[in-house]
Amino acid sequence: LVSVAKAGLHRIVATFRRSGSMAVRDMEMSGGLEDSTLIDDAPTGSPHRVRRIFAAGAALLAGAVVCAVLLSGGAASAAVAPQPGSGLLRADAEPDSKFPWGYDEVEMCGVDYHIKKVLHSNLGGQGPDEGPEGIKYLCSESVNHKYKRDIIVEMNAMTHYQSKSAHMNGITHDFGSIHVDAGEHVKVLIHFQDLDGKPLELETFRMTFYDLDEAPHHLSQEYIIAEGHPSAIRDRDTQVHKQQVHGGVEFDATEIGSGADNPEDSSELTHTQKDRSVVLTYRDIKQFHVTMGSHHGHSPRAFEFALHSALTCHKAKLARTSTTTTTATATATTTTTTIDPKAIAAMEKEKQANLGKAAAIGGAVAATAAMYFLVAGIRKWFVDRELREIAYFEGTS
Repeated sequence: LVSVAKAGLHRIVATFRRSGSMAVRDMEMSGGLEDSTLIDDAPTGSPHRVRRIFAAGAALLAGAVVCAVLLSGGAASAAVAPQPGSGLLRADAEPDSKFPWGYDEVEMCGVDYHIKKVLHSNLGGQGPDEGPEGIKYLCSESVNHKYKRDIIVEMNAMTHYQSKSAHMNGITHDFGSIHVDAGEHVKVLIHFQDLDGKPLELETFRMTFYDLDEAPHHLSQEYIIAEGHPSAIRDRDTQVHKQQVHGGVEFDATEIGSGADNPEDSSELTHTQKDRSVVLTYRDIKQFHVTMGSHHGHSPRAFEFALHSALTCHKAKLARTSTTTTTATATATTTTTTIDPKAIAAMEKEKQANLGKAAAIGGAVAATAAMYFLVAGIRKWFVDRELREIAYFEGTS
């Protein structure tokens, strides 16, 4: 198609070159317009030449349309399937073409909340703090580990609560913790506030309970009941049994545990610790209820939880850009690679926009040229027709 457009353009140029040279020769032979009998046979007035001019103009116009279609088609294809090296990921690309400047493997966890500190601890009025009932946690909200804001997560006892270990409530390592005596339970209301105490509705909130186990002979078996039917995630080889109960979902421990296998870091769990965990996920939530308890036994139980979960995280490859900043010091040289997918997408969008503009400008220029030659051909046809009529009347007079 491009060859057709080029051929049309070359044909117009050749036609006008021949027309000009032959017209000069004919004028010299005829001595101007005085010998009008030669005008009918002059190449400048030949109907075949006029048709050739029209044909050439039409070819150029068709070529302009073809060029515009090809250019705009190229821009559209570039928008659908970026070329290797563009910095954007393609589902059908080979691994080496997905990341022309390499990639960084990052952990994607979505929205998480991390307990920063305990602001107040007096669940059920059992202390250790005095004042209003409940536990208040200051938490940081992050999206894929990027800090967003601080909020307050408050927990209030909705049923009678009393425990010999209530003074230990609050935080253990990086876990929140609530202690319940064997054979007892407590129903807790969990809700959210901003730093000014105004209620919040959260788009996504996860609460992970860890180390759900029991004492020998199925004594002090731990369980939680999540009301509102949240979505739940357990490990593939889970040791936590799930069952539907009135108003929610119950999760029961099935294996014996001890203090030696308790987790100390919510982001570094052994396989066994993952098997004894369960993640509750709530959407568009203002508040919800969770019951923590244990069956008959002798050992008090500690319910440890986090407001995020390593079980829901996954690894992802993030493309690097070609922008690097190198800082030299007396002892070391550090190279930092800028990772900015938004910048890459913006560059690709600008490139596609430029292709579209080029297609529009190219098509407009070609169409203008075609129209110019067509108008010139029509004008020449009328002039030659007038000359032939003049010659006819002079030859018959």
